[in-house]
Amino acid sequence: MLRTLCNQGMPRAVIPNINTCADKLDHCTQQQLRTGDAHSMTFQAYLDNIEAKTGVSAAQFIELARENGFLEAGTKATPIITWLADEYGLGRGHAMALVSVFKRERGE
Repeated sequence: MLRTLCNQGMPRAVIPNINTCADKLDHCTQQQLRTGDAHSMTFQAYLDNIEAKTGVSAAQFIELARENGFLEAGTKATPIITWLADEYGLGRGHAMALVSVFKRERGE
């Protein structure tokens, strides 16, 4: 219900129990609530769109990144973004979503 209210552009003040409900939402949705940006894409939507565009799931991208050495500590975003653009045609936003997934995988 909270996501529905947010998607309808309801201001934070009118959403009941916002602090309790927000604890159960993903970080991106919480950020939407804080900033009032109810129309921006959620993190999961980014991952879903990446899979729809490339046919490769986030889990598969993790394995591909591991094979290409992108899960090594200290790896910067730029070579990953370049790889994802060149090999899969991903733009910066989608590539950065995967960079975030890779950082989480390596414990950063």
